[in-house]
Amino acid sequence: MRKTDFTYQTVIEAYADAEQKLPVELWRGSERLAETTLQLSPGHNVLPWSTPIQSGDPGEIMLELRVQGAEPEARIARHRVQVLEKTELRILYYQGALDWGFRYISNLLKRDPSYQLTAIFNPASGTRIRSGEQAAKLNDLPSSVSALNDFDLIVLESVFANQLSAAQQEALSAYVKAGGGVLFLMPENSAAKAFSGQAIEAMLPVVFARENNAETADPKVVAFQRQMQQLGGANNRAETLFATDAAQQSQITPLTDFAFPEEKPRLALFASGGQAAKIITPKFANFSVVKSVKPAAEILAVHPTEKDPETGDPRVLLAVQPYGEGRSAVLTTDSLWRWKMSLPSESRDVEIFWQQLFQWLGRPSPSPVRFEQTPIESATGLENRLFVAAPPNSKPMLQAKTGSAETVQTIPIPLKPSAKPGEWTAAWEADAQGVWELELTAEGHPKASAFISITSPQFAPDLANLPPATDLLRRLAESSGGALLGSATPEAWRVAATKQALVSEQRTLLWNNWTLLCLALGVYSAELLLRRKWRLL
Repeated sequence: MRKTDFTYQTVIEAYADAEQKLPVELWRGSERLAETTLQLSPGHNVLPWSTPIQSGDPGEIMLELRVQGAEPEARIARHRVQVLEKTELRILYYQGALDWGFRYISNLLKRDPSYQLTAIFNPASGTRIRSGEQAAKLNDLPSSVSALNDFDLIVLESVFANQLSAAQQEALSAYVKAGGGVLFLMPENSAAKAFSGQAIEAMLPVVFARENNAETADPKVVAFQRQMQQLGGANNRAETLFATDAAQQSQITPLTDFAFPEEKPRLALFASGGQAAKIITPKFANFSVVKSVKPAAEILAVHPTEKDPETGDPRVLLAVQPYGEGRSAVLTTDSLWRWKMSLPSESRDVEIFWQQLFQWLGRPSPSPVRFEQTPIESATGLENRLFVAAPPNSKPMLQAKTGSAETVQTIPIPLKPSAKPGEWTAAWEADAQGVWELELTAEGHPKASAFISITSPQFAPDLANLPPATDLLRRLAESSGGALLGSATPEAWRVAATKQALVSEQRTLLWNNWTLLCLALGVYSAELLLRRKWRLL
């Protein structure tokens, strides 16, 4: 997505006859984005490496990985990344208690067709407002992972612990582990403490403080609850007078700005975009206090003045952490609807903030047109097996290109549909050395690219990405009196209970010898004589 961060990940396989250093560089055109030095040990090495990259504006990013080993020329792997303006995101918005925030957030998302919002309220609230195609099917938060997988992001706002069953919490945890995203909005201290020790807390980036029954209740809250109980909900006029009096006595809480940590991670999430980009600073009215932040969490926003009295660290407002294949986030403030009301009507700051946060947290949808498996290197004359994916009803086209912009050579590659809908295979041989770009296109979808470095046939033929010749390997093993090993343990290696053990065991007890026994007896006798001499017996 535009103006976001993504992670470039690579795994380098290398062989070395002695310890040595391996320089690695990542380039974007003429700009070097990152560099490192990996340590090779003698023998086989498998070394992972990753680095964050800013996507920038929509378009294409050409990345080039250069690995300078013992060979004269660097080994190069190229990748083309498509940066999109927008993509479809399916959001399930579950609200446990009525709040003005849903109205503003839903209106913001409805303006953009790339967001599909399904909203449901907790049944205990007595509210039956729903929106979205899935809303008619859902009466409550699903308790199965299969139902949650219909969405890319789950937003839980003002939810109480007693509203979520154990099955619902376990389903949420499994959903995030499988790659989903969850945003937990919790502005109330008492409600946040009720989640301490529960399954939903395990997947979140923070630890909630435990409830303390000995805590002294606020006298104003107790008086309010007592008056509401006396009214009983039967006298509408009395309720109206009481609410009017309470509103007149209440004080408007001034809004507080978000503050950012000193290292300012993910600051692009708060960027307004456009020609004159600025940092959007959300404002909130109230927030809840968490006990601590987990080690894997990343703090995105903090309170500008409030600090933890024990550690001295600022209070956390927004934090995120990876959990399995997905990520979970906690926003300890209100839903920022007061911030929206304080801005001019033409301001889009609130809209931009929520949309960018939702897009970043949501599960990334796989590109409908993509390469499933391609070799990075090959040689002339070798057949390369290619596996691609595209929408089932589309007509994808694959072609190979090489050469410069003036003398580009383009070769169409025929695709054959596989047994699984939406997948195609192809076989291709390069007739010239150099870097070839495979381009996969389908009407109405962004194109996908893959690069293959074609070298001389004298290099290892296993670069052709062909499946192993199982029958040939089996005949080779049988010709020498062996057998082809599969995933199961060969029968000849199994030791039956009635057969003699293939491995014998011989034990030598170090203490069971005359020399050690005589030495111990001599020490014991010397102890008795000394005790008698010194009258210690």
